[in-house]
Amino acid sequence: MTPEQNLWVNVIAQQFHDATREILPPRRKKNGKMQDRPNNNAVYVARTWFETNSEDFQMVCNLAGLSPEYVIRKYNEVRDTGYVKGMWNKRVNYA
Repeated sequence: MTPEQNLWVNVIAQQFHDATREILPPRRKKNGKMQDRPNNNAVYVARTWFETNSEDFQMVCNLAGLSPEYVIRKYNEVRDTGYVKGMWNKRVNYA
């Protein structure tokens, strides 16, 4: 694997990491209003990235030397089961 491919594999790995994070409930600000947590946005963006199979997603997979279909299949394993053996120790709730 070339250094460039390794870079793009790490981009995909970061998206997997973000997509598998738990969405936290909104928090109450000092003024009493509810506010979504900023980190939730990264979770939504990552999940959308995998689920839309966009040109950007396909380009990153190709630059990583990975089949987009393979990456989507692995993402679906995570989404459907909560984990992929050897990748995450914690089950992820996609509700």
